[in-house]
Amino acid sequence: MAVNRLFLLLVIAFEVSANQQSKAEIVRRLGKPALQTLALGATPINETLSARTGVFLAPSDTQFQYSGQSMKINKEENDVFTVLLTTSEFNLEANSLFGSRMLKVKSNSAKEAMRILFNLNSKARRETTFPLNNCKIEIEKRENGTQTEYKARVENCADEDGFEKYFVLDLNFKSGDASQIYSKDLNGQDIQRVSKYFKYAKTYYTSTERDTYYTILNNPALEADEITITNFHFTVSSKSNPSLFSDDLYSTYYWNYYI
Repeated sequence: MAVNRLFLLLVIAFEVSANQQSKAEIVRRLGKPALQTLALGATPINETLSARTGVFLAPSDTQFQYSGQSMKINKEENDVFTVLLTTSEFNLEANSLFGSRMLKVKSNSAKEAMRILFNLNSKARRETTFPLNNCKIEIEKRENGTQTEYKARVENCADEDGFEKYFVLDLNFKSGDASQIYSKDLNGQDIQRVSKYFKYAKTYYTSTERDTYYTILNNPALEADEITITNFHFTVSSKSNPSLFSDDLYSTYYWNYYI
């Protein structure tokens, strides 16, 4: 009888241990971005100088960085920031990858960052509606044996509305080389581009599980080959008309949550 009882206790202890190991930890609770764009505006000053304005709702530790000519930041009440940006580039060439049009917004406390690529050819106007503000993102983490699994769930960010969602991470090899991988459709052709890294990290989504994204890290393989992971985040992006002749206020809008 004592032996049977001991066996039963061992089974219960094993099951409890297994459940604890695979228990999900909520890394980010389901909710809207802490960094919110309230308004963007464009105002030509003269033939060679243009101004962009941005109004943001953001945590008090939020920092701004702009690649253009000048930036003036005004912090108002209730965590509202107003940013005035100017650039001397006001032509089609300014919309190249090297044009001075990138605004970076970052909050360490929220673990969030935004990047806005302005379209420097847009006419004077102001926009106050940004669908990305209504996106809801949840990220959970689960330790499953020797693997660490991350799962992102997204609401109010439909692909049909122009949103793209994916995990991003950099694999840094002992040799000094690095590779950046993105979540791909597990059943799509593009998955072949990153499948060679599945030994270390697997990031994907499937068409059968809508708006759900996964990253699985193989910890023993990473440690054995001395590979480190950096720049690990989940991204929601929104792109407007990619044409250089577009009149949209911005061409690309990224929101990142860093893990």
